[in-house]
Amino acid sequence: MVERLFPPALQLAIRDRFLHAEGDPNSGRRIYFENAGGGLTLKSVFEADLRIGSLPDNTGRDNPASREIDKAIAAGRRDVALFLNAKDGTILSEQSSTACAFRILDAAAAGVRGTNIVCSQLDHASFYDATSIVARRHRLERRVVPVNRDTGALDPDAVTAMVDEGTVAVTIIHASNITGAKADLEAIAARVRERAPGAMIVVDGAQHTQHSVVDVAGCGVDAYVFSAYKVFSKAGFGFAYLSPRLAAMPHAQLLGKVASDWDLGTRDASGFAAFSCVVDYLCWLAGELVPEAIPVDRRAAIAIAMNAIEAHEAALGKRLLHGDGALLGLLGHAQITLHGARHHCDGREAVFAISVPGVSTARLVREFVGRKVIVHDRVSDAYSRHTLEALGVAEVVRVSLAHYNSPAEVDGFLRALGEVLQAV
Repeated sequence: MVERLFPPALQLAIRDRFLHAEGDPNSGRRIYFENAGGGLTLKSVFEADLRIGSLPDNTGRDNPASREIDKAIAAGRRDVALFLNAKDGTILSEQSSTACAFRILDAAAAGVRGTNIVCSQLDHASFYDATSIVARRHRLERRVVPVNRDTGALDPDAVTAMVDEGTVAVTIIHASNITGAKADLEAIAARVRERAPGAMIVVDGAQHTQHSVVDVAGCGVDAYVFSAYKVFSKAGFGFAYLSPRLAAMPHAQLLGKVASDWDLGTRDASGFAAFSCVVDYLCWLAGELVPEAIPVDRRAAIAIAMNAIEAHEAALGKRLLHGDGALLGLLGHAQITLHGARHHCDGREAVFAISVPGVSTARLVREFVGRKVIVHDRVSDAYSRHTLEALGVAEVVRVSLAHYNSPAEVDGFLRALGEVLQAV
């Protein structure tokens, strides 16, 4: 992968499009390295939220405001499909990616005849727990793929070893929100198809979507789930692509609706308008990067922007791990244990899990926050316990970057890191 930082002027222009890039009312000026928990929000998202969310009308009415709402929802669905490169199927919206996961897996278990469902130790709790509950409900065996402790990733062989002709669904996490490990989605999906042609392949893209290109048409999966607020939009919206085969499975719906309709009740129209703002932003970024390529279609612009985002984050990750000049990186401190792969790009994204033996992660987080650096610890709770146990640790500090972060912020983090290690 190419490692290439954004030019300084473009970096400033990018940061100017986000709320609270430099600081927030509660913390003041600070460095935000908790992007895996939720990305910064585009200013345009809140403008759209006010413009569309304030309208009192509902959809399907014969008045101008209702037509504006219908238009925003239709455009938002199209933009989600473009973002995912979904060329067919259905775009589902729910209150969260967790809600999407439970509905999709329950439909798969009800609609595919078989004996087992496959998940992994690396799965987020939304998928890990959903497979457990769905398996019990439908009397299926639940098989759990182990994580590779050395890489913090899923080995394709380990996934396919769990799959057979009786598998009804396989969940794959595109990238881990703890170790940053990225799955080779196309390769894993192809191998699953060979062993279990009828199985539904359901992907958790919540962590991946802000970091790199998504191509559901190219990888051949049945569902791809992500959270809008992790891709610079608003909370309260999970989106999912459903293949035509999956969309036709039995699912909760009003009986007068077409079989492929998965909407339940009235959704907040501003969430659709907000995601169109995300795609608008990516198109703007593509135009700044490759002016001669604009105008191009929105999907091509998305790919240009996301590839540049991935390259910028790889360069930031390299600086974080190895330092720059007099500043030691994460790998330069003997006290620090890095959990997962020790490289900064291929096979991983800009999420790093660290610990200091003998020092609680709560103490480390407080020390960083005291130095105006926002990070987060993942502990043995309802969200992370199963993955941390699989990695052989009880808790880690998560340091997660995004494309609006700058080299100067990485350096600020590394200076704070040196002070924290002296303090503890």
